[in-house]
Amino acid sequence: MDVAEFEDALYEQIRPRATGGPNALPYLFAGSGLSLRYLGLPTWDALLERFALEAGLNYFELLSRADGDRPAVASQIADAFHSVWFNAPQYEAQRGHVGVTSSHELPLKIAISQFLRERSVLAAGVPGVDDPALAEEIVLAGRAVLDGVITTNYDPLISSIFKPLPVFVGQDELILSDAQFVSEVYLIHGSVDDPESLVLTSSDYSKITKQSPYLVAKLLTIFVEHPVVFMGYSIADTYIQDILRKVAEAVTPGRLAQLAGRLVFVEWSHDSAAEPTIVRRDIALDSGGFLTVTQVVTPSFAPVFRALSRLERPFPRQLLRQLSAQVYDLFSDPSVTKTPVSVVPIDSPNAEGLSVVFGVGQFRPSDGRTISLIGLRTVPREHLARDVLAMSKSEYADDDWLRSGLPSMNQQWSTAYMPVYKYLRGAGRIEGGEVNFDSLGPEIKEIADRVDGVAAVDSNRRRFEKGGYAGMSPVEIVKGRDAEYFKLECLMLVDVARFGAESLREALMFMLIEFERRGERLSTSFWRALCWYDRVAFGPDVDLAPVE
Repeated sequence: MDVAEFEDALYEQIRPRATGGPNALPYLFAGSGLSLRYLGLPTWDALLERFALEAGLNYFELLSRADGDRPAVASQIADAFHSVWFNAPQYEAQRGHVGVTSSHELPLKIAISQFLRERSVLAAGVPGVDDPALAEEIVLAGRAVLDGVITTNYDPLISSIFKPLPVFVGQDELILSDAQFVSEVYLIHGSVDDPESLVLTSSDYSKITKQSPYLVAKLLTIFVEHPVVFMGYSIADTYIQDILRKVAEAVTPGRLAQLAGRLVFVEWSHDSAAEPTIVRRDIALDSGGFLTVTQVVTPSFAPVFRALSRLERPFPRQLLRQLSAQVYDLFSDPSVTKTPVSVVPIDSPNAEGLSVVFGVGQFRPSDGRTISLIGLRTVPREHLARDVLAMSKSEYADDDWLRSGLPSMNQQWSTAYMPVYKYLRGAGRIEGGEVNFDSLGPEIKEIADRVDGVAAVDSNRRRFEKGGYAGMSPVEIVKGRDAEYFKLECLMLVDVARFGAESLREALMFMLIEFERRGERLSTSFWRALCWYDRVAFGPDVDLAPVE
């Protein structure tokens, strides 16, 4: 196809739609190919080879011995380079600023950071300035309308192109900071401005592997709501394929195609005369099957950035960030959430005395209920546990949870365990041992099926029976010295007829408080045990009157 047709086709794929496609602006996932293209920076191999030579090592011999494991090679270079950095005259200035380092790998990271920083300025002498075609691409890139940029690059190119956007460095900041996920840049492998943040060696990759589930959870929320455009990576890049496989494992097979339809890989064609193409490519999954994504091959990135610049943002970027921050604080700050929240017309007499009045578009009294339920879609999953265990009372009706809260949570955690029978019973949908799912979304039946499938594994059942746990109450079990996962498994094996569902609830409350005391997320074992309690206390086999 010609360039104009290509641009139009790409725009149609990534533009937000009310239905039948992505409903939010794209994210850009930027790789080292962009730094190579616009700054002329070396590839990772060339960068490591340079510092290996300084350390008196043969990089390619190391790579061969490590079977291509580049982080392992980087660790060996860091070990050998440590002495060079502390003694070579050319690194005296770096030593003077840094002093004694806290890690033997840090000298290499400091040297690499300085090397890249000196070569990352968009000024005469780099391809992105000297080549008019590439300079035009950079200008167009700066005009792209995006909801955020994610990159594994260390250098400041992305930060300089998208200069107005706030920058978050490292996975810790992405996971733990107050990022709003609206018009932000995430340098998930570190930045040259903070050498310690660089993800370079085996120990660095081991650390981020431990954080991987949390990163994947963050990325999944982006991937399910936004188109994601990958640039500067090969579709065969093992790191990117690993991320995509992990994300794919977190969604149900029925939604895999929907996820894949949002992913676009842009690759550069060496043939400057070639016409750009858009094709479908398969990425093999560990579980079998394929993730079919869109692959774009083009000799120029200009039409890609033009397509991105044609998108329209409904509100100014800074306004959206401010609103996002305010709404986040409203729901996350305990001191704020104690303040009553009302939904009223902006000109209503009832608005007097309210701290914040915000409205967009025409308001009808009947809209109040619908708007109020929007907050339910952002409630953390942990609130379910406290509500089901009656540790705190939800402000939302059981039917609201069934129609809004649980479906939204299921969209984020499509394979996670979540209690549901409390809400089905509370909404009057359990009668005579039967559950009425009529008019509810299919997600509720999916959640209920997962709850019904919860059971202790055979090995723990045998240990429970042989270890004398059958005579212990749930509370006695959880206060014992066994491993936490085993204690939670035991809760699914105790004789509820003997000890009662209330004893099971008290044991789960004890465990939840322990998790909160340690500042840890609730484990999968806890959620499984909670779902067991949900079915035992509120399920269709329980002879209870509807909960008031």
